[in-house]
Amino acid sequence: MGHKQQCLQWSAKIGKSPATALVLCNLRPLMASIHTLHQIALLSLMLAFCAAAEPAIARSADPPTLAQRIALAEKRIGFALDDVGKRLRAQQISEDSLHTVLAGAAEKSVNRKLQKELKKLLAERKFLYTKRNMLREMLTDARQFPYQPDSKVLRKLRSMENSLDLMDSGKLPVFDEQKQLSAEEGVRGNTAVYAQDIGAPCRVEHAADGKRKATAYSEWFSHTAPELEKHVRGQDFMRCEARFLESRKDTYLELRIVFNSYKASDFVGSIDPSLPARIDFLNESFIYLTPYAVAEAVRDRRSGQTVFHVQFQLDREDMRYLSRQQADVFTLFWTSGPARYEIVRLDVLGDLLTCLREAE
Repeated sequence: MGHKQQCLQWSAKIGKSPATALVLCNLRPLMASIHTLHQIALLSLMLAFCAAAEPAIARSADPPTLAQRIALAEKRIGFALDDVGKRLRAQQISEDSLHTVLAGAAEKSVNRKLQKELKKLLAERKFLYTKRNMLREMLTDARQFPYQPDSKVLRKLRSMENSLDLMDSGKLPVFDEQKQLSAEEGVRGNTAVYAQDIGAPCRVEHAADGKRKATAYSEWFSHTAPELEKHVRGQDFMRCEARFLESRKDTYLELRIVFNSYKASDFVGSIDPSLPARIDFLNESFIYLTPYAVAEAVRDRRSGQTVFHVQFQLDREDMRYLSRQQADVFTLFWTSGPARYEIVRLDVLGDLLTCLREAE
């Protein structure tokens, strides 16, 4: 084997480029025979030349820009939400199977074992739903970064990255460190609060194919901004009506939001489909609901109204909260910004869900 071929094989072993390896290979006899300071200085210069000639592939890259960090955070949140969704679906299948086995278990020892497994599954489900809520909250924050000053973004982004690192390790951030919309000042007006709408009938409409049904709309809340109260007399500037729909095995919450203004969309914009809405309950718990479908605003010049529609697909945990807890505050993201509304009728959603379930 020739001298050059030996040097090329040596370059592969030491991880150097062939050109650099050939120079170093030729220096090996010289390195073994160095005796004077002059020779040492000459060798140092040649080694420095080799180091400079080596491709700079191992040099550290420039630190990511703020935009790149934001994009990476959104990507991490998206992956985490997908993972939580898959785990929740698998969780529901396991729980359903366990409930089936539990119903047929006669022996007490087997029953106790199954109950223990079920309790473990329920704890895991609670952990996953809490994680999902936090991730949706972080996604909401991340999508508002382009409209905020860099100093504020950097502070929030650093906290968000730390929270994501903690979630990657299987833990949850301390809840108090999370942004809580319920602690912020929201839009308020003169609203009356009702524990329930006494005597409200339960009306359910069925589709011709028998696979879909929906409750009638019921007023959920109304709102008039304080600065508009002197201009709007005898009616609220905005009201929100709610109903539930069931299609096969899926359940949806649909809202119809009516503004008594033909030009409402000029100042509120439209419902932002990329940001989840939030419902805060009287017991200080909350859920996030991601828009499933958003319709274009319908403006009626004759009535002077603008109507918006939005649907939210619900999972089992969402329906559990809505049926058992009293909604206190609803936060919806318009393209003009978030709006926070106080709920007028606290039990409407729970009553509508009960109506939907009991309908034949």
